[in-house]
Amino acid sequence: MSFAKKVSTFTGTRSLKWLVIGMSSGLILAGIEIIFSGYIMVIIRALGLTDQAVQMPFGLNIEVNDLTKGLLVLALLGVLRAVMFLFSGLSAVVSNELFASRLKLLCMNNILYANSSFTSLASTNSMFAETFGKTALFFHSFAHILPLTIQMVCIFTFLFLTSVTYTLIGLVYLVFAATVVFFIQKKIQVMVAPLPGINSELHSSVVRIVKNWFLIKILGIENTESGRFKELQVNYTTRNIFANVLSLLSVNLPSALGIILVVIFLLFHKQNHLIENALFLSYLYLFMRFVQLLGQISNFFGIANIHYPHFKLAWEFFGQIPKEKVKPYTLANNRVRIFSPTPTGGLGTDKVEADSKSSITAPKDISKPPILKIESLGFKYDETNPHLIKDVNFTVDGGMQLAIVGESGSGKSTLLALLMGMLKPAAGSVKIDGLGPSQYLLEHSKSIGYVGPDPFLVEGSLRENLLYGNSISIEDKKIEEILDKVGLSSWYHEKPQGLAFQLSEAASELSTGQKQRVSIARAILRDPTLLILDEISANLDVQTEDNIADAIRQFKGNSTTIIVSHRPGIIKYADQIINMRSLAKR
Repeated sequence: MSFAKKVSTFTGTRSLKWLVIGMSSGLILAGIEIIFSGYIMVIIRALGLTDQAVQMPFGLNIEVNDLTKGLLVLALLGVLRAVMFLFSGLSAVVSNELFASRLKLLCMNNILYANSSFTSLASTNSMFAETFGKTALFFHSFAHILPLTIQMVCIFTFLFLTSVTYTLIGLVYLVFAATVVFFIQKKIQVMVAPLPGINSELHSSVVRIVKNWFLIKILGIENTESGRFKELQVNYTTRNIFANVLSLLSVNLPSALGIILVVIFLLFHKQNHLIENALFLSYLYLFMRFVQLLGQISNFFGIANIHYPHFKLAWEFFGQIPKEKVKPYTLANNRVRIFSPTPTGGLGTDKVEADSKSSITAPKDISKPPILKIESLGFKYDETNPHLIKDVNFTVDGGMQLAIVGESGSGKSTLLALLMGMLKPAAGSVKIDGLGPSQYLLEHSKSIGYVGPDPFLVEGSLRENLLYGNSISIEDKKIEEILDKVGLSSWYHEKPQGLAFQLSEAASELSTGQKQRVSIARAILRDPTLLILDEISANLDVQTEDNIADAIRQFKGNSTTIIVSHRPGIIKYADQIINMRSLAKR
């Protein structure tokens, strides 16, 4: 893929179009400034302050005999200038917002559609909370720099054609100021280079403390964790402040040197009088605008420089995403009414408009549990390591229970990922009812149930949690029947709110076993013909594990069930057992 194509894919074509609008605005603004400087001479002559005829570059000589008309045109130029400033600023804002949205959408699509391995919560939070925001600031600065640079180049060219001598003096100033600013920016780069890494460590520290605060208290290591977090935060803050101070210095330096140079110009003009006074005033106006533009560019360049490490990190992150697997997203896919209130109907109440161009076919209903057939299956993570799984063969008949057992790190999750199409085998094949696992999951997504080791519950009612991800309407009577089968009937009937019982974000109203039962009930309510249970008893006591194993047994024959576990209690009714230790010894 060419560099231009990579940039277009990364930023999005709509963002680039708005950048072009911004650059066009910059070109028009440069023309307005030059015409504006010409009208300064016109007004001076119309007021009778000089009667000298002035020759401007490119034959741009403006004649206005009526002072009132001249002033009116000057006012109109001022209005047009303000409008073009608005367009220039708007282009930067819109292109930045489109780009920032694209970053988040691409990242989420990578997790949902392209990524086949575990995604770190800390790194994802760091990306969303810090990296994408700073990357957007870099892009926002760049979007401002482009039109400002076009203005500056056009004005500098006109200044050079107006007076070579004065402009060469200004060029000496420019080289000196640019050299000083360059060294300041280099120092800024050194200061900000470690910031993404420090920020990632900060987010990892936050996740570690929040998820393990009770263990930290028990171990008495609060001071250790607090000290580590403080050290990271102080380092991040100090570097950020110092970099911003240097950036402010690089912004104000060109303006200060520019004022000094104007004084030099005035003294030089008084002594040498190389050009007419009226033309000198026009030149001085344009040169001051040139200095202002240089200061603005320096300002945005400083901001971009501070946030460049985050931009680089985002660029490298998205460079690893297989673009052919990521669904294309633009704001055009989502019809959003900006001033409409947010729906309050709870989970599952939003109407999602289907993409008519989607290549995903409608899921097919199946009436019987599938047959799972594995032939000569092999897998290794890279060429330098031996096969983790080698020459594995087995068949699971429809409606049977398959158990995959072994200690932590033995490869249970890897085998499950292969069976579900999350990883590609190095050898052999996996077929579910004759289809590859990815194709099967695509065509039969509505008839697959999954329960993981950590019960997934959301803030909302019990009904909303049980029907999460279910696209069909289910009567309360059937929900109550399933709750009874998973052993939640007595608990449920104690709640006067019934299915409207509200769960908090942490679902602290439920025990760990109850949370897992709700997750199992949710999976069963999908009437799955393929049920996947991944370490569902890892955090349960023995009695609760036995009760859940009994509940799962009731669905034999209706679902082909894959149970992954390192504990024997949950698999006591399994029809077939794959021991990862035995596979490793082959």
